[in-house]
Amino acid sequence: MKKILSLAIALTFVLSAMTANAYVAEDFTLTYNGVTYTADMMTVAGSSTVTQYLDLSDGELLNDGDAFTESGYLGIVSIKNDATTTYNVNFNGYLMYFYAENLTGTIRNVNLGTGADPEEIFANSAFDYVFDTGTTFTLFATTNTSLSLDTAGSASDIALVYFTVTSASGGPTDQNYETGTLLSGFTDVVIEFTDDFYEVFGLDSGASVDELLDTLQAYLTFDLANNLVGDVTALFDDDNNLTGLQAVVETQGTVRLIITPEPSTFAFLGLGLGLLGLVAYRRKVKTNI
Repeated sequence: MKKILSLAIALTFVLSAMTANAYVAEDFTLTYNGVTYTADMMTVAGSSTVTQYLDLSDGELLNDGDAFTESGYLGIVSIKNDATTTYNVNFNGYLMYFYAENLTGTIRNVNLGTGADPEEIFANSAFDYVFDTGTTFTLFATTNTSLSLDTAGSASDIALVYFTVTSASGGPTDQNYETGTLLSGFTDVVIEFTDDFYEVFGLDSGASVDELLDTLQAYLTFDLANNLVGDVTALFDDDNNLTGLQAVVETQGTVRLIITPEPSTFAFLGLGLGLLGLVAYRRKVKTNI
């Protein structure tokens, strides 16, 4: 009887935690200025300026661990829901875009290209951006229909939601979610919601995502697959030594909403698994005796 009771308690802990598995939120809503769109995912496109710092001590132009900074924007181009794609996303005269200033990180898995000069070599190289945690992302609304690197982040635009870059960003990661596997790529990034956003993001069920934050965490995952490097400029110090390269990068990709348990939920799951292990161990010991 005691053994059955222990097993039941352990299973209760495990099943309670498993009900809050991470999942890709389908049919989430995006609302602003009296307009609501329902989406499985969003497509985005935009530009950024990347400054790549160089360490030439070993004779190579690019090396794993070289630092970079990046600033840019990604406008919401279309919204996909099941088999339907809505283009020209417009909230009664307002457009939405994501903006980040002075993202920092390092490059990894460098595959050095060839070229006649550092600018061409950089443009022909392949590597992964791994972003540092804590940098701020912002979702803006704007009436500017000609968004550019010069105008993005303007004081006249309206900040709607703030995010921070999480540790699960960039590089060749493989994150398993309930609905499948999300593979990271060239400049993927994961950002976490950091403030109330019920006026913008919600669930199609009618619940606001904000209402879930007492027990869950919410993220947006950017899968940026198309990155075109152009306008590379070499940077020099006062002694005319090459110190870095600056490039404009054109980017396209998709954005999904991810819901995950709070860290305490994983601890709860661990306790349940521990209890299961204890039951199994006690059974084994008793059998051996």
